[in-house]
Amino acid sequence: MTPAEVERNLIKARAQLLLTQPFFATLALRLVLEAVVDGKVGGTEVPVAATDGEKFYYNPEGMADMTMDHMKGIWAHEPLHIALQHSARIGSRDPYLVNVAADYCVNPIVKAAGLSLPEGHLDDPQYHNKTMDEVYRLLGQQPGGGKGKPGQPGQGQGQGKGQPNPADWGKVLAPPKGKAETQEQNWRMAVQQAAQAARACGKMPGGLDALIDSLRGPRSDWFDYLKRFVADTMISDYRWSKPSRRTASLGIYLPSTIREGVGHIDLAIDTSGSISNAELECFGSKFLALHEELKPELLRVIYFDAKVQRIDEFGPEDTPNFHIAGRGGTDFRPIFDWIAQSDREPKCLVVLTDLEAPFPEAPSFPTLWVSVNESQAPFGDTVYMEA
Repeated sequence: MTPAEVERNLIKARAQLLLTQPFFATLALRLVLEAVVDGKVGGTEVPVAATDGEKFYYNPEGMADMTMDHMKGIWAHEPLHIALQHSARIGSRDPYLVNVAADYCVNPIVKAAGLSLPEGHLDDPQYHNKTMDEVYRLLGQQPGGGKGKPGQPGQGQGQGKGQPNPADWGKVLAPPKGKAETQEQNWRMAVQQAAQAARACGKMPGGLDALIDSLRGPRSDWFDYLKRFVADTMISDYRWSKPSRRTASLGIYLPSTIREGVGHIDLAIDTSGSISNAELECFGSKFLALHEELKPELLRVIYFDAKVQRIDEFGPEDTPNFHIAGRGGTDFRPIFDWIAQSDREPKCLVVLTDLEAPFPEAPSFPTLWVSVNESQAPFGDTVYMEA
């Protein structure tokens, strides 16, 4: 294939992945496609593909003989490295051994989802369900620090003369300078949202639940996290009336995205008896700050305890007021029942609570739980707020 054909096929592969593997495709769409110059990125050789969490780098020559199925597999392989925080954990470790360990973690997940990877890829049952850190340590304990094992030069199963080492099919690189922390936070959130999108259409790959759970966790800078969470849920819709100019130039017609402002947000405030007066005061101030800073098109405020006690609606120019209604027991299910019975679904739901109540099934829309306790919700994303 020519370089132009390689680029065209990569775009096609990612588009096809949207139909069959929305979890991986949603993550892949966060990476900017870029051909490498002279086969290197910042001095690091990229025989086939690599990612630093910002871009999907590819070597047109190395991908010239790649099948469409293998391209789809690599589109899942690369963003999964970032989703598993492999890039952020490279640090001062041996970059090659890190890539070997990371591939042992990623490849079984990609294959379990029914996707194909190039011949000679790394996969060993002894490393299944282990983290990159664990595999790296185990490889380092082997004679020669892991040298001579699959993934070292000349040792990959099915590897032919002149072919890349198995760990080179899809490299993971360190994040761009100064972006490690932001990248980690953004991708944690991206994984939660990709999982919700996949579950909503019944196409969530099996075996990923433990991964999703491991990436949820309390954050102290919750309001900045909230703003990023809301911004990502408002990304866009798609339109065919104006196709994507970038793909149209390659003879491939895909819809362009329509970026919106902050649309419709639902905010549920726990006013049950388990919430202290100080916590209620904190909830009220955060609610007012959310409206003032984000100015959503529509903000529906749902006050609840064991049932929905009050609903207020505010537009971007309204002056909201905080109320206390309830103070009984707590149950999260009435919130979701009320939303389901209302005339419109929110772009996202934010719940201010202590997480001490029965939960419903996960909804189709993104949910952010802002908790005054360092507990963990069974779905959506959870962030800790100190009242």
